[in-house]
Amino acid sequence: MKTEEIEKEVDNIFYFFKSKKFKEYKKERITTTKKAIKVAIIITVIFAVLIVFISIQQEENLVLFFPAIIFFFIIVATLFNIYFMIVETNRKQDEELNKYYNKIKKILYVCTNCKNIVGNDDMECKKCKSVLAVDGAVKKSGG
Repeated sequence: MKTEEIEKEVDNIFYFFKSKKFKEYKKERITTTKKAIKVAIIITVIFAVLIVFISIQQEENLVLFFPAIIFFFIIVATLFNIYFMIVETNRKQDEELNKYYNKIKKILYVCTNCKNIVGNDDMECKKCKSVLAVDGAVKKSGG
């Protein structure tokens, strides 16, 4: 990679992390999680009230046992549904963000001799002609 191309790519990457889109990702994660927690609490309270109401109405414990099991499975299924909704939202965002993180990992190396940005695929620095496998390159940022 040419140094100009690398610098342009770096600028694009850092522009994304300062953009509104990235801030919206963070806000969307927080609001999705808050909504899911509120829905889970409301559903749990509703079913708990229904189970208590049925237990007051029924006199025999065996008759109460089967509706309680059904309500329990409905609560568990709802909570799993909410959990997977959060996971799916976060997964889609992570795929988008990983594109940028992978670009950062690929290009952000710097030569230790002349402080020039060097591509991950290059074996020698273009500016000072030092062999990176011998003289070394230090990772500037990324994973």
